[in-house]
Amino acid sequence: TTLFRSVPSLKDAVLVGGNVGLNNVITKVNIMEMPELAEWASTGEVVMTTSNLFRENPEQLVLLIEQLAAKGIAALGVKPKPLFSELSPQVIEVANQLGLPLIELPSNIAITDLVHEIMERMLATEAKSLMILQSRVQKLSQVLLNGGNIERFMTHLYEMINNPVLLIE
Repeated sequence: TTLFRSVPSLKDAVLVGGNVGLNNVITKVNIMEMPELAEWASTGEVVMTTSNLFRENPEQLVLLIEQLAAKGIAALGVKPKPLFSELSPQVIEVANQLGLPLIELPSNIAITDLVHEIMERMLATEAKSLMILQSRVQKLSQVLLNGGNIERFMTHLYEMINNPVLLIE
């Protein structure tokens, strides 16, 4: 969830609860505006929603947070305004108890813009990881193509990942 600090549109967002979950792994971002929101959420997802779902019963958000935490989502972004001035203390308390980052989204930002920015950051991070992986595979392939034996290959692998390597026959 540290990804949020690198997203310009979230500079005015406020982490109101669930601080202990800030290192949750983010795998995708979703906008949901349906009553059965928790049924469709999945592990590692950042779910963003407005407060329209809770217009009639604001405390329904407490149940939703419990359901989403059980699903293993990474964070929940809620846009309470203009319907509510703030998220209730009970909502924040449940997010804290469950370690689910609860982010109050600014009212002046379109959720679609946030999703776009977060996805850009995620794709850039993924592309960087893939480039590193490709470079490592090429280096190890070169060891073998240049006549290196298994010991030389294992030594290069060890140096590359900075972790002991064991080959079991």
